[in-house]
Amino acid sequence: MLAKNSERFGQLKNPCLGCPSTRYCLTRGLSDSETEQFSRKTRHPSPLHKGEKVFMMGESFDSFAMVHSGCVKSYVTSRDGEHQIIGFHMPGDILGLDGIGSGEHRYTAEALETTSICELSLRDYEDFCNRVPSLQWRLLDVLSRQMVDEQKMLLMLGKMTSEQRLACFLLDLSSSMAARGMSAQIISLPMSRNDIANYLGLVIETVSRLFTRFQSEGVLTVQRRIIGISDRARLQAIADNNSEDYRELDRVA
Repeated sequence: MLAKNSERFGQLKNPCLGCPSTRYCLTRGLSDSETEQFSRKTRHPSPLHKGEKVFMMGESFDSFAMVHSGCVKSYVTSRDGEHQIIGFHMPGDILGLDGIGSGEHRYTAEALETTSICELSLRDYEDFCNRVPSLQWRLLDVLSRQMVDEQKMLLMLGKMTSEQRLACFLLDLSSSMAARGMSAQIISLPMSRNDIANYLGLVIETVSRLFTRFQSEGVLTVQRRIIGISDRARLQAIADNNSEDYRELDRVA
């Protein structure tokens, strides 16, 4: 069903009008006529399948991408070929803004499932901003939130225990999905446990043990990639390191 919807999306005359991701995208706050003009400037490529790249690290930058549906992971690659995941991106998220300054993409963006994107060239964006100045502030807002996310990630990797990292990750994912009209209690993970471990700076064995422990304590229900949050208050306590029951949980790592 997702693939069919994605294919139909690319065939619509004005895909931005009525798009459920508009409230997160650059078009938020635009009038219908402005949104229609914006839609005419964007490109809507064929849906990407799992493992296909939106763009690759080192490629020249001339446009940025907006996720319409699906999920994308972004990662950097070291000189010895090791990948470090730096983010997961859901509908409405914008990819590739890091290339504005350097002229090339500084990370690789890869589809985790069937994914539709919208592409907008920087030149067309600049031209549109001349006619709709408010769009400049929208981009600044996106860049600001991305900076905040990066700061949170540095704090998590530098100061948090492994159980705090996983709890924060699940709570953030739950909130993000709820904001997009999906369930906040039942999370269908688009990413693998390997990806989660890589992103959180852990090994997969630690992530698996923590999922098992959280389930045995009644905090989560875990069925492969379907995660149910059974006790949000306790999960939040773990994230905040306020629960004495979980102060020593990191010993499982």
